[in-house]
Amino acid sequence: MLKEKIERMREEAKIENASIENVAKTSSNKTWAKRREDVDAGWDTNRETYLTAFIKHKALFQSDICSNCKISIVHLAVRCRTCSEHYCPDCDWAYHCKKPFHDRELFEESSSRPILPSECILPNGQVIEKGK
Repeated sequence: MLKEKIERMREEAKIENASIENVAKTSSNKTWAKRREDVDAGWDTNRETYLTAFIKHKALFQSDICSNCKISIVHLAVRCRTCSEHYCPDCDWAYHCKKPFHDRELFEESSSRPILPSECILPNGQVIEKGK
């Protein structure tokens, strides 16, 4: 898992370094229109690379485990950006029931979505309102 995260960081650093090098090569003598044209051309050239890096950054790893109970959470997981942790649905509810303002996101097999402060996730993936 650590090796995968390090590799992901290296890939993101390569993209960032390439962008910085492209900006450094631009001359300040160019007109604004020409500089904008160069930026747009750079975006068109690297669009697929940026998209791939973005998707890899958002995705869960195959080896992700619940930060609390240590079970594998490949098919259904909650990522808390506030805690910087991943949880299974049971542990997410237990931990976040009194922390409604944490920024959480539900990851299912083929999609993800934000979780509202008033929502909790059942082990089968069903999203329900707290207190109902």
